Amino acid sequence: MTILSDAKIREYMRLGKLVPNGDARQAQECSYSFRPGRAFLAGDANSQPVDFRYGVGPKHVVVDPGKMIWIRTREHVKIPTNMVGFWWQTNSLSRRGLMLVNMSMVEPGYEGDLACLFVNFGNQHIPINGDTNIAKMVFVDIRGDVENPFQGQTPRTQYDASLHDLAVNQPSSFLQVGDLATSLDKQKTEAIGEIQTARQKAVADAVAEFKQDAPKKIWGTYAWAALALLLLTAITSGANWARDNLFPDSKKIARAEAEATLRERVTIPAAADSGETAELTKRIQELNTRIAKLEKKEP
Repeated sequence: MTILSDAKIREYMRLGKLVPNGDARQAQECSYSFRPGRAFLAGDANSQPVDFRYGVGPKHVVVDPGKMIWIRTREHVKIPTNMVGFWWQTNSLSRRGLMLVNMSMVEPGYEGDLACLFVNFGNQHIPINGDTNIAKMVFVDIRGDVENPFQGQTPRTQYDASLHDLAVNQPSSFLQVGDLATSLDKQKTEAIGEIQTARQKAVADAVAEFKQDAPKKIWGTYAWAALALLLLTAITSGANWARDNLFPDSKKIARAEAEATLRERVTIPAAADSGETAELTKRIQELNTRIAKLEKKEP
């Protein structure tokens, strides 16, 4: 197998083969660079095809991030039965994220138009005009004869109609990623709106309920406070009365107990020496005096 050089490609072109209606300047190194003829935006039934050379309307198209587009080449091909063509991506578009997803082989004997299916996998808006090189083809000699080369030819009008129908019935984005992102963004906005509405309603309901129940709750609170004040007053007064009337003086009780103990433990025999008796009596009196003083100092 041998890949044809640019010179060999141009030689075949002069013979009406490979790219019979092409521009010899598009044959460079070992490939031919194809330019756009018509574009069909995927997923948009109302859009009109963009004709890059003829007709009315824009002469360029912009491929948004995530979107798909079909582009039919300006040139058509005529592959000899002893050759095969390979359809390749261009570096200038792939570097920007616009990828050719239907790279394939063009069979020996095929004659007709070519179509590119592009998906913008990048985040840039990529313009395509009539001079953009959209794909390359390398031509390879086949060793040996092909027994059943490709046969048949599709007119351009029919080819374009088929591409248009294909584009209309496809999603606008690859695997519907772009449509899904738009749908998720819409659902997110709707969910936030519902949350805000529910929150505003909850606040309004709470305010209304407070306005309705506040007077009752305030009077109830005042009633409980008044009752608590009355109880506190009653308890305080009752405690003072109980202290003064129900409970005896603890100091008096203690003193009486002390005196009783002294009387039990201290016995003055009648026959005791009068001097000792007088001294003991004196000490008891001093002790009673000290106890009385201590009782007065205590609160």
